[in-house]
Amino acid sequence: MLARSLYNHFTIALSDDDYEEGMEILDRILTFCGSGDEPSPSRVGALVWAALFADDRFEAYGKPEHLEHAIYHCHTLLDGISVEDSDRAVFIALLSHLEELCLVRTANTQDVLSIFPKSKLPLSRDLIASLPEAMPVKLNPETYKKHVQALYAFTTFTDVASIKDGIKYCQLLLVSYPHSELASTAQVVLGALLHLAFECTHKIEYLNKAISAARDGINTADSLHPNVRLFIRLISSLSTCLVLLRQEGDFYEIMQLSLTAADLCPLISPHKPLLSSGWATIARRFGHPSASTAYDRAMSSIQASLTFAPTLDSQHSQLVAMHDILYTILLHYASYQIHTGHLEQAIKTLK
Repeated sequence: MLARSLYNHFTIALSDDDYEEGMEILDRILTFCGSGDEPSPSRVGALVWAALFADDRFEAYGKPEHLEHAIYHCHTLLDGISVEDSDRAVFIALLSHLEELCLVRTANTQDVLSIFPKSKLPLSRDLIASLPEAMPVKLNPETYKKHVQALYAFTTFTDVASIKDGIKYCQLLLVSYPHSELASTAQVVLGALLHLAFECTHKIEYLNKAISAARDGINTADSLHPNVRLFIRLISSLSTCLVLLRQEGDFYEIMQLSLTAADLCPLISPHKPLLSSGWATIARRFGHPSASTAYDRAMSSIQASLTFAPTLDSQHSQLVAMHDILYTILLHYASYQIHTGHLEQAIKTLK
């Protein structure tokens, strides 16, 4: 009860003292062992409140290290509760949202490269040597962080040799950690690297492999925890294929995947505006009736991202970060409304 009260006060006052004291109490519950090494009967509740504490601190301050802590506590919670638990779906959605943010933030920072001297990944020695035989292993935070940083670092390289190393590394991770949280991330990055290999070499087999890798990831994913990033990855590769080959089947698959991914994305997901905007662009270009729905969803997602930001500073930061996306979507949506004869709606959109 004290930890819950400290959490409630933290959400109002954003006091570091509340956070530290509350997490210390919860940590004592989580590390408690009774007779026969029995855990505390309050362990599940403590896992829930620790995840909420970590998520709210990230939402309040937005620091990368807070994001890592929030992801770790969500993973720990999901590992510690029953699959029948009524709260499980909520925290699966939260974890998906946090991991999407991690993907966006890490891919746009050079911090991940600083852990490797001279921007060279010690692939053949350190990383591959650290991979175990295939096993359903539960990773500790440091191991998870090391491999995630390496995965996203590979996406920053543009030479074919490094990209091929990254593809090999992803494939080895999928073998070594087939049932861990790393597998889902490795599947996303594998598709991205195969697509990048196509862009560098213009060899269509890399694009076909990127599409197959994303499809395989979707088909083998946990049905209770679908990875939205895999849908986005597949849509991106199929869109490239559509531009090149103009195959009708690719277009209709993109439309179906876009609708599914938009439904799976949390309302304030950082990917939702871009996903819906891309969906609208392709639908409009090929005369598909879902264009209006896609534009509406993009606008709703942007509005929700601003509305649900916890502070005015956060709202301002969100607005600055989304300025280019918002400007582009507004213009395209207004253009579409004018094209379809809805002049009054176009005026309201631009206002």
